[in-house]
Amino acid sequence: MKRRFYRSRLFWCGVPGLVFLLWVWWDSGGHDSYVLRGSGMGYYDVRVNRGAVRWSRIRESSGRSSFPNEFSMGRSLIAADDGSGPSPRRRCQFDVPPLFKWERDASFRALGWESLSAGVALWGITVAYGVMWLGAVGWWEWRKANAEDGALSVER
Repeated sequence: MKRRFYRSRLFWCGVPGLVFLLWVWWDSGGHDSYVLRGSGMGYYDVRVNRGAVRWSRIRESSGRSSFPNEFSMGRSLIAADDGSGPSPRRRCQFDVPPLFKWERDASFRALGWESLSAGVALWGITVAYGVMWLGAVGWWEWRKANAEDGALSVER
């Protein structure tokens, strides 16, 4: 008897993860969520905004430690695309940025700081999750079907 994949517990355990990733991707179009950590050598933060997860580091190029030790997290509105500021709230949407982005910001060099950031698009994370999850469901169903036929039995 052939079982349908949607009757598998593995399938239904993966649905909340996919829904969560889709919600984060959609919500990042209208909000900027971040976690910031300041240490003596610089600031490190992780942001989710405009359809991507971004990690950045700002530190002094001279090696001095003048940054305060702090930890903060928050959420703010993203300004509307017409440049009128954050008051006309940008609607949540599915932004599609490049899959990977890596940059060094030269504007901080005049202040004696180094800035480095890297980002991964949420659409890429969502697609990778979906491929791994559905691949695992397919493999599990294939394995169970072959086990029922006796093809996977081990003879000693």
